[in-house]
Amino acid sequence: MENTGDNEVYSTGTVNNDKYSPESEAEAEEEPSPLTRSRLYLLGLGIFGALVAGTVIYMSVKMAVQRENINDLTTERKILIKERKMMQNQELGQDNDKGCYMCLDDWILYKDKWYLFYDKPAPWMTWEQSRRFCQDRGADLVVIDDLQEQRSATAEDSGTDSPSGPLY
Repeated sequence: MENTGDNEVYSTGTVNNDKYSPESEAEAEEEPSPLTRSRLYLLGLGIFGALVAGTVIYMSVKMAVQRENINDLTTERKILIKERKMMQNQELGQDNDKGCYMCLDDWILYKDKWYLFYDKPAPWMTWEQSRRFCQDRGADLVVIDDLQEQRSATAEDSGTDSPSGPLY
């Protein structure tokens, strides 16, 4: 058989003018897909959230410990104040109406008079309620006789040891 025909074969293809190099192939393979990128963002966000949650838990535990310490110190302070008052009363050799040298709880001796400072939080009592409160305890509302007594009562009420506190 004779070949007399024009049999030509054509093909199409794309021509890449870039030269081949191992670096260009590695760059093409390393570029993450959008799905991979979003997964990495979510992973980072999850790690960040876990760190924030851990910090919040740590801080709340730390604050609880601090509150406990404050409560312990407050209790210890009250005990020390009571002991100091008892020692002061023993030094003075004064006795109260019951004939003992110890003061009643929360009562303070000053110049042969006993004082009770009502330091409860609001709501406060009216004058009549306050008087009834005192009378139920065998006392009455205070009458300040002189400037020194005023200063001493003011210092005790403000929690200082100095008898020269502010005047009201």
